[in-house]
Amino acid sequence: MSLTPQSSRTRDRVRSFFGRSPSPLPNRPARATPISVQTSLHNPADSRNASGILADALETLTAEDRETVRNLLPANVIGIDAAVAEAHTHASELQQLCAKTRWSWNYKGREIYVSDQVDKIVQFLDKFKSVGDVVANVDPVHVGLPWAGIRVILEAIRRRGSPSIAKALWGSDDLMQFEERCNVLCIRAAEEASLCASEISEQWRVNLDTRLSSLDEIHHLRASLTKLHDKADLAKLVSAREATYDSSAEGGLPRCLPGTRIELLGRINTWTVDPLGKRIFWLCGKAGIGKSTISRTVAETLDKDGRLGASFFFKRGRADRSHAKLFFPTIAKQLADKIPDLGHAIAAALEEDSLICEKHMTKQFDKLLLQPLQSNLTIQPLLRDCFLVIDALDECEDTEQVETLLKLLKRIEDVTSSRIRILITSRPDPPLIAGFKAMSSSLLQDVHLEEAQVESIRSDLEIFFNHELVQIGTRYPRLNPFGSLPTDWAKPHDIKLLVNKSHPLFIIAFTICKILSSSNKPQEDLRQILLQKNGNGVSTGLEAVYLPVLQQAVATTSKGGTKETLTLFRKIVGSLILLYDPLSATSLSRLLVTSIREVGTFIPPLRSVLNLPEKVDGTLDPLGAIKPFHLSFRDFLLDPHLAADDEGGKFWINEAQAHKQLAGHCLRLLRGGTLMEDVCRINAPGKRRAAISQAVIAKNLPEEVAYACSYWVQHISTSGERLKDDGDVHRFLKNHLLHWIEALSWLGKASDVIHSLGSLRAIVDVSHAQMNDLGAVH
Repeated sequence: MSLTPQSSRTRDRVRSFFGRSPSPLPNRPARATPISVQTSLHNPADSRNASGILADALETLTAEDRETVRNLLPANVIGIDAAVAEAHTHASELQQLCAKTRWSWNYKGREIYVSDQVDKIVQFLDKFKSVGDVVANVDPVHVGLPWAGIRVILEAIRRRGSPSIAKALWGSDDLMQFEERCNVLCIRAAEEASLCASEISEQWRVNLDTRLSSLDEIHHLRASLTKLHDKADLAKLVSAREATYDSSAEGGLPRCLPGTRIELLGRINTWTVDPLGKRIFWLCGKAGIGKSTISRTVAETLDKDGRLGASFFFKRGRADRSHAKLFFPTIAKQLADKIPDLGHAIAAALEEDSLICEKHMTKQFDKLLLQPLQSNLTIQPLLRDCFLVIDALDECEDTEQVETLLKLLKRIEDVTSSRIRILITSRPDPPLIAGFKAMSSSLLQDVHLEEAQVESIRSDLEIFFNHELVQIGTRYPRLNPFGSLPTDWAKPHDIKLLVNKSHPLFIIAFTICKILSSSNKPQEDLRQILLQKNGNGVSTGLEAVYLPVLQQAVATTSKGGTKETLTLFRKIVGSLILLYDPLSATSLSRLLVTSIREVGTFIPPLRSVLNLPEKVDGTLDPLGAIKPFHLSFRDFLLDPHLAADDEGGKFWINEAQAHKQLAGHCLRLLRGGTLMEDVCRINAPGKRRAAISQAVIAKNLPEEVAYACSYWVQHISTSGERLKDDGDVHRFLKNHLLHWIEALSWLGKASDVIHSLGSLRAIVDVSHAQMNDLGAVH
């Protein structure tokens, strides 16, 4: 068979390539760094690495061989993986062709079939494909070079498709050498794979662990960012201050003593553990019977058991707690803190509407409670058994809000994805009775406290008196080092009389014990209390306790019960019981323009009915907030029936007049130079409030000024006064409207401005045209 010069040159180059002895495997040096192993995770550098391996292989060839291989490789094949895949495809096609044609030649009496040799090529390529990535990473040149030679042969045979061409390229000896070389290459590939298998497997595991750790970190980072995002949105919730059962205002107040209220607490506990228990439990009873103490006890028990979702304790005369405008935001904030998934849903609602806390209660309920509870939440134990405790709903001063709130709470039965149940306590006032009657019997369980305790109330009062009088006897020597009380200073008969005098109001028992606890001569005062007869006048039962306290407070002053003393009493005590937020003795004296000494004249003698802050040494802390122990003291002093009482008339507080005087004190204080442009002296217009420390704000807007800014409108509205042209309010707004708005902004109450202007507009007594002028301001 004649060969063309070109064929001869090609055969020589191929023979030259395959005639080389395989380079010995280099010693495997210890690696300072792990082998870079490509896992199934995509790496953008893969194609570049593969292309580099092929380039390294071609660089070892002569220029002519390199040109031949490059001419045979398709233009789109740039990597070792793609080239091997193509070679395998063509070899498979050639394998099928050879099997059909049975091409062969005779060598030393033995018939050599081309198909057998091609089979070996395909087998080698199969092995190379399975370990190619591994070996290429370890020894790219040793793998790349043999492949390049095999590729030349495969391409030559594929393009010519004839055994004669194979014979032209190879002699019989060449074919046998090629057979041997194929075997050597397969063995080398297997050895390479085996040598680095464990190292690569370990490195693959380490890399996988690293990648998984990275994914965990990314997931953790994403979760943290979500929490931060939620936290930023939840910060938009405006909640009522000191409204929870464990707040600074409620946390220190009494709980039920062990052994008391056993039957009632047992009934409530049965309701809480009953999976079929009704959604709403209403506990009603008259003032002073102990509803709030029961509420705090139940809320604390549920909280310890991990079943309390939220609590809200209404309080008449206490700013945010005297109305229901912030009820749902306060409940939502507590639920969000305890149930992260629910918090995420609430945060989404706030992101959609950041001013939702200023919207109507119905929208607040839908967006902050109902819809989040109906969203796709991960069921947690608290969601399966969650309780809300709402105390003293009757102390919400807006009757319409009470009616709306009860209508909305009825819809809690629409929530089926979680089981929310509600304990509500209140007096049996007509609006509340009507609201609860509108609820279905399947939703509501109601208990009247007087009926539930008809048998146990006396024994509960007896337990309470025994406990408290023992405590008073124990504390007395510490408070009076030079005095002592006999262990039997309160006899069993005395306790029975005290029970009769208090029944059925725990607030009377509580106040009696406070009187004795603060007395320097408790045994004598006990005799006086027992001799005091219950009257038939205002708040029967309460006057027998409160009147002696008031009479003693006035009697201890330097001027006794004079008209001047009683006027000062009404000014100080009347203001104290009507404050929307409690003030310290120091701040109250500044607001009322009276001396701290005069405030101190009445405050200490009233420690049995007022919660007085004390220092470590037991003396009165003039910087601590003062507030009544119980709302009944406020109600007693404001009751119009007291005015007609022979004994108590001199202590009666005219509520409307007291509110008017308080409004006047607030405006006087604000007009007196405390309000001005840049009141906090920041000298940087546009600076965010969050960037200014609370200490700077408190220094420039002290407690009494902050109170006056916040509540002068409420005092003037409650007083029943009508606003007239050129009156105090008119002049104040003309000169200080913007200063007042700025101060409220620093206090975090900028949103109160719109509501306050609306309240003022409602009490303006001017012509229609002037009314429209104020409406334009509004």
